[in-house]
Amino acid sequence: MTKIGILLCCLIFVTGCQVTSGQLRSKAVACEYIDSINDFRGSKPQWNVFGDVTAIKYCRAPRQTQHRFTLKSGYGSSQISNSDVVVFHEITERVFREMMSNNSEFRSLAQSIQVKEISNDGRPTIYALKRGYKYPIAYFVMNDGFPASVSIAWSQVHVGQVKAPSQMSLSEFEAWFLENIRSFKYTGGDYASAFTNEAKKARTQATGQSGPAGSKDLSVFGRWQGISDNFTGHMTSSTATRTGSIVLSLPDQKDRCFGTWKTTSGDFSTQQKPKGIWSVDCESKLKASGEFSAQEPWHGLGEGQDSKARSITFSYKPAS
Repeated sequence: MTKIGILLCCLIFVTGCQVTSGQLRSKAVACEYIDSINDFRGSKPQWNVFGDVTAIKYCRAPRQTQHRFTLKSGYGSSQISNSDVVVFHEITERVFREMMSNNSEFRSLAQSIQVKEISNDGRPTIYALKRGYKYPIAYFVMNDGFPASVSIAWSQVHVGQVKAPSQMSLSEFEAWFLENIRSFKYTGGDYASAFTNEAKKARTQATGQSGPAGSKDLSVFGRWQGISDNFTGHMTSSTATRTGSIVLSLPDQKDRCFGTWKTTSGDFSTQQKPKGIWSVDCESKLKASGEFSAQEPWHGLGEGQDSKARSITFSYKPAS
């Protein structure tokens, strides 16, 4: 597989990622909803070719600008370098598969699913397709803009996951996807659907929730019996739900574990504090699961054990 230049723009834990010596490294970014099209700064990538855009976030990070788009049937992210220090490095198929292993839809197929690459009129694009429950799904990355002075770097990249607009075969969906990804441009997008009263109301309800159910980045610190006395991680919510993602990382990248958490009872609007369950699968094939309890909004404790019956304890709080 030919190498292509991309920025690893992961949607896990609301972080941006970059490649360093072929390994993924996380970098926290602060994101906020754009409530008016007049507040949108920069080019307007045409994510609407894949369906209505229902929300847009602007994310701040050193030397780059990132916008995240919630689609009616998927999501997308566009990131642009705004300085001479470009952080969009090339990756291999192996790293693309590693990106998919961080994605809930593609995690179980990340190492076996067929990966394809197209030149896309000088905008190298790599993608994978799966059938899904009712509708096929595509996950992709695409370089756009122009190569920077550093030959392996690019000025702009788009990462996305999109679902078929209706029931269709995988080959029909691939034809639909390729037609749209080839017509995708970095400017001229129509975001009117993101600022309707219905869309604004949905965002207000999502961000107004209490506890881990709102949209929030959380840092995890804990102890894993016989493994590590100081592992770290992240938790984040899925917008407008009482669930989210969790990643646990051991020191020196010895192992990483990816999974989900879910609130099963309680709410800070009542007398009962939120409680829930969590589970992760690790790159080393270990599995772990347990429970968590919120002490106050965005702060709580978790406990559990791995598949070898070793105890795990951790705390979580808002990421700094």
